Amino acid sequence: MIYFYMINNISMNYGNKEIGIYINYEDHPPPHVHVRRGGIETRVVIPTLRILSGPALSTKEQNLIIQNIDILCDEYDRINPKRHKRK
Repeated sequence: MIYFYMINNISMNYGNKEIGIYINYEDHPPPHVHVRRGGIETRVVIPTLRILSGPALSTKEQNLIIQNIDILCDEYDRINPKRHKRK
């Protein structure tokens, strides 16, 4: 597995499949990420992984998010400081 991170976006390669995880500035509650893969988008609440919209994530996609959940939550808090703070 190869991971590489970009500012405000996390992109993960799993084999030959790229999964992009995006966090928007001043996004609406609840805290969530946009998971894009193969032209499909799913909005996922962090850290619970509840689906807001879009198709369910595969187990591999869920595991990639879980493995990076602290980074995702920290990045969400950094770029949306008035929207959410973990306790």
